[in-house]
Amino acid sequence: MDHRPAWITKGIMKSEAAPLQPQREPLLESVDGSLCYQGSRNASFWVAHKALASLEDNVLKDWAATINLGPGVTALQLELLSVKAILESTLGKVIHNSALEHCLMMLQDLVYDAEDVVDEMEYFHIQDMLDAHNLDPNVLPSIHYEPPKLRFDRDNASRRIEHIVEQMQLIEKKFSSAIKLLEPKLYGREHMVKSIIDDITKGKHSGEVLTVIPIIGPGGIGKTTVAQHIYHSGEVQKHFDVKVWTCVSLNFNVNKLIEEIQRYIPKDGHESSNGAASELIGQRLKNMRFVLVLDDIWDCSDEDEWKRLLVPFRKSQVLGNIIIVTTRFPAQAHIMVRKNDHSIYLQGLDSEPFEELLLHIIFGDDDQSRKDHIFVLEIGFKIAGRLKGSPLAAKAVGRLLKTQLDLVHWTRVLESKQWEHSNGKNDIMPALKLSFDYLRPQLQQCFSYCALFPQDYRFEREELINFWIGQEALHYSPHGGSKRVEDIGLSHLTELVNYGFLEDEGEKDGRTCYIIHDLLHELARKVSSLECLFIHTQSQVNSLQIPTSIRHLSINIDDTSVNNRLTQKNCVEDINTLHTRLKVEKLQTLMIFGIHHGCFVKAFGDLFREAKALRVIFLSKASYDVEYLLCNFYSLLHLRYLRIERSPLYKGRFPNQISRFYHMMVLDAKHCDIIDLPRDVSNLVKLRHLLVQDDTIQSSITEVPEEADEAKLMLKSHLHELILRWNVNWFTDDSALEKHVLERLKPSRDLQKLSIIGHRGGTCPSWLGLNLSLGSLKSLCLDDVNWKTFPPIGDLWLVDVPREEISINIPGKKFGNLRRLELIHLSGLKTWADIPSCSSKLQRLDIDDVTGFTAAAIRHRLLFSSLTIFICTDLKVKSFTEEQEALLFVDSLEGIKFICCHNLQSLPERLPRHPNLKRLHILTCGAIQMLPKEGLPSSLQELDIIDCPKIQSLPKVDDLPCSLRYLNVRDSGSEELRRQCRKLINIIPIVQV
Repeated sequence: MDHRPAWITKGIMKSEAAPLQPQREPLLESVDGSLCYQGSRNASFWVAHKALASLEDNVLKDWAATINLGPGVTALQLELLSVKAILESTLGKVIHNSALEHCLMMLQDLVYDAEDVVDEMEYFHIQDMLDAHNLDPNVLPSIHYEPPKLRFDRDNASRRIEHIVEQMQLIEKKFSSAIKLLEPKLYGREHMVKSIIDDITKGKHSGEVLTVIPIIGPGGIGKTTVAQHIYHSGEVQKHFDVKVWTCVSLNFNVNKLIEEIQRYIPKDGHESSNGAASELIGQRLKNMRFVLVLDDIWDCSDEDEWKRLLVPFRKSQVLGNIIIVTTRFPAQAHIMVRKNDHSIYLQGLDSEPFEELLLHIIFGDDDQSRKDHIFVLEIGFKIAGRLKGSPLAAKAVGRLLKTQLDLVHWTRVLESKQWEHSNGKNDIMPALKLSFDYLRPQLQQCFSYCALFPQDYRFEREELINFWIGQEALHYSPHGGSKRVEDIGLSHLTELVNYGFLEDEGEKDGRTCYIIHDLLHELARKVSSLECLFIHTQSQVNSLQIPTSIRHLSINIDDTSVNNRLTQKNCVEDINTLHTRLKVEKLQTLMIFGIHHGCFVKAFGDLFREAKALRVIFLSKASYDVEYLLCNFYSLLHLRYLRIERSPLYKGRFPNQISRFYHMMVLDAKHCDIIDLPRDVSNLVKLRHLLVQDDTIQSSITEVPEEADEAKLMLKSHLHELILRWNVNWFTDDSALEKHVLERLKPSRDLQKLSIIGHRGGTCPSWLGLNLSLGSLKSLCLDDVNWKTFPPIGDLWLVDVPREEISINIPGKKFGNLRRLELIHLSGLKTWADIPSCSSKLQRLDIDDVTGFTAAAIRHRLLFSSLTIFICTDLKVKSFTEEQEALLFVDSLEGIKFICCHNLQSLPERLPRHPNLKRLHILTCGAIQMLPKEGLPSSLQELDIIDCPKIQSLPKVDDLPCSLRYLNVRDSGSEELRRQCRKLINIIPIVQV
């Protein structure tokens, strides 16, 4: 039986990367030049946030104090707060001052250095705790070889902290005097902004204790820009003692807002050290005038919560305090203020300043260029007239027009009703970037990390979320509360899909997959190009521009790089040029793709000899042990994510001496041999996911039923998938014992996927039958179970040993949420009396008894209208009747698999006419003679034909679906079929023969 801890997950499929395109070098100039800098600042902002989160841990600070690092750590925390505020003020802005941008880059480098120091302190703090535990006389010493422990160099850490703090302070002073350069020029709002500044500094609002000023308007109308100009004006900066800006966004959480604002207000020397955040704000602001900007409030529907937020700010004994709020929704403003004259309603810009804004976006300050292109201005003004005075629309369309200053292009834009959907790459990239700008920063960061994967890569849902966990991109959420980091990741993923940055491909082999459009992938590369570098050996590696700020490296070795010795030698020489161009010691991420990249392991080993700051390692199709690639592998104290996929050409091992990676969060060995759980795996105190192959690690319960009790599955509320597997080699023939053990393995009621395989206990457990407790179950697999009673999935007629018929039906018990049902190898099943009561919601059905199943369904006139995936593994079925086809091959189907249907002679007759089928997989069906004469479904995107020797040909090229983009034909035995496939290589995007 396969019983595993909650954090061990079954690995089902590999996520294959499609054939790759040549890498495009990052663009560092023109409009795109700003993308990489903005992406880099965004990444650094979140690094600062992560480091601060660690420093807020009092246990770590207390440990630092015991080794005389307390004052230094406190100073570092304060500087990181200031730096975070500076970086936050620059998010989403284009900085045209090169000296200022250089200062920011230096500041970002220091943030990464600070993160390294904090991370090392955390590592050695964990090591000290484990050492203290191992001094317990009840803990047996290890008899296995272990690599020597790393030692903490306190003096070195102290010097580094002191240097970082000094440099940060120096750069902050230079930056503060130049912050006004960050704000874009204001068009058409100058008088309004001046009036508001006058009102809050010396006019009608200066005599009140607290004034709330909402700035209201639709998205992209310029609310934040107006607030920025007010906030950064010289008058406001001089007039107010305390100035705080915070972005609220979607979730209005008073407690979190108060906590965040409190961090930006200077401490009072007499304040209580353990006071609540609201009390601290009241104490600190008692004798200080403040201005607070709450930017982009979406949901403040509770007036009592708003009043609670204002409580600490009303305690000020100084007049003239101001809170500026920006929001799209007038209803929010009505909750915040009762005086209508306090609210500022922004409309579209008047035509004259709007036209000037559009022309500035197109031509900048180049008056000569504007004069040279006066012939297009009339068209430009007509375009401006359609944009309703929206600065956001001006930015998007202006960037479009700037790409080609000619009459044809501008006329095409004018006449296009949906310019953002234009086919031309140069036409929509500005619109895509604009959409990116308006993502929440957390989503921007997650999307940017996708640049490290090859183009057309297919992400599995859990794979992408785990990758983000390893990058620590999910440790902050405006939703706050007690949400698990996996739930935050799923929420981010859903939002990116909703915004169109990721495309949901549906399920593939039971796993939800996503892809990124190539232009969006290019966008990800551009916005992250100062942090992330993707190298494709098909491109000219030695000509790449490599910024010194690169922290994340991804390399793809193209198959052509090993065509012959000369190309391989040239590729090695290209790799060797990276020694002097890449700051390897700063790398935090290393990802290597390509089935033949093991040919370069020596060159890589030399290159990465000094890579000691790695946090994420992903080796795809590795044909070597990781120690050959990274000689200092066991000294990577920052490591959080390790994923190794073995090459089919090499049966390597997963490293098992990994109990010292105290920061480890994700260990992925789904596609790699791992003999046993790593020794002292409990040392990995931060581990969230250990993913292994099916059957590679067995946590067995063989003799004592009490072992099942010790598993305490019912308490594991975050366990979503459970596989219980019995095997004759592992278990006894005692059916009573097997029944007893399974009864005690009752899982949590939140379980979503359950598989029971090979159980010989005679009956299903009560928690799956009479006392059904799995109301959330979405997937149920019963495979080769020898039961007389079954769960309430309908009435089954079974045959027991004396061949008497048994019918079951449990009134009031059913699976209300079941979406996937797999019933196979049930030898006692004679026929079906009824079909699962969940049939109306069922989306995926796996059966190996077509005749029995469909007969009952037809008799009871049941419909599977929601079915999207049908998998048939029936060894006996020869063909499908008209009634069977009508029942199983419904219009909602998107994927069909025929697996090992050895007697199936023809595919369903209605298959060519199917309106929505995207994926057709035919595997090991030796009796099928041909594909349908009428052709394939017009909607088909993927076609797999594997080990089907009697299929000799494909439809003619003109008869193939235009939507087909993936063709995989293997083990066919037909040279003619392979020849036809090869002719399609330049016609269908992906062809594998």
